[in-house]
Amino acid sequence: MKKQFIKNKIVIFLIGFLLLALIIAGFFWFFPQKKIYHIGIISGTDFFEGTDQGFTSKMAELGYKDGENITYDIQKTNNDLAEANKIIEKFIANKVDLIFAFPTNVAVLAKDLAEKTNIPVIFGDATVEGSGLVKDVNYPGDNITGVRQATIETVIKRFELMHELAPQAKKYLIFYQSNFSIVLGQLRELSLLAQESGIDLVLEPVDSTEDINNYLQTEDKLKNLDFDAILTIIEPVAVIPASSRILSLFADTHNIPLGGAPLSGDYPNLFGVSIDNTLAGKQSAILADKVLKGTFAGSIPVVTVDSYFQINIKIAEKLGLTVSDSLLSQANEVIR
Repeated sequence: MKKQFIKNKIVIFLIGFLLLALIIAGFFWFFPQKKIYHIGIISGTDFFEGTDQGFTSKMAELGYKDGENITYDIQKTNNDLAEANKIIEKFIANKVDLIFAFPTNVAVLAKDLAEKTNIPVIFGDATVEGSGLVKDVNYPGDNITGVRQATIETVIKRFELMHELAPQAKKYLIFYQSNFSIVLGQLRELSLLAQESGIDLVLEPVDSTEDINNYLQTEDKLKNLDFDAILTIIEPVAVIPASSRILSLFADTHNIPLGGAPLSGDYPNLFGVSIDNTLAGKQSAILADKVLKGTFAGSIPVVTVDSYFQINIKIAEKLGLTVSDSLLSQANEVIR
């Protein structure tokens, strides 16, 4: 009798437990818990300020509300790859759902570190030619896709604009980071253009703002500048704010044209040709949305951002340069 009572109690307990489990399961079935996505964002240089804002603002438009169904860990390294390595490894350890990395060098690092994980990588403001980022722009592979800038086309446009705006300049000084993978293709293309145009290129490898400053100070002390224009290409050293300031002040002091990188109110150049960072961030968000909804990143074609052309009429007038109506009509932004 006692054994039967115990058996009945066990049966009642099991039935109750089963009913409770069914109730809990039903609750989650009727009221599913929201998935909260965790996104790691890493910017390799302050030059691309605005890319992360463009990304998060577009994600909000797509229905991702910060703190509700998505969180962001936004990190900036300002050209410190060792620090970038630590940050990306932390993203991976925290098992983020996606890494958004820019520009090229940081994106390559993110790809390499995330290669053996299931974490997809979206890149922005990056060069794919010569960087090894993707296998093909139409089918990137390796759980990665993103938004590229047309690097060779952009640097050709910069050269052509300098030649048109400052036809009297015959020697262009170009600083470039010596170990940056995407530089070689640009210099090769520029060398061909220079030969055809009768322009000499003064190519100066640098690894820091201090290197740029030392070179310019030495030239200044010699009072014999071996160049009459400064052209910036797509690389990370000459475009950071500290370097931009030095180049701008030097160009202004010596009354020589400086052009290439996007214009800044703090460090005015004659012209700039690049991509719209905010737009690049927004387009990257569209790709991220597809990935978070289940599409394999490596199957999504890479997006190319159109170049953004700016020209500074004030600087042109100061240098005594003529800006044609045709050129003005091509500009996305004219600073007067």
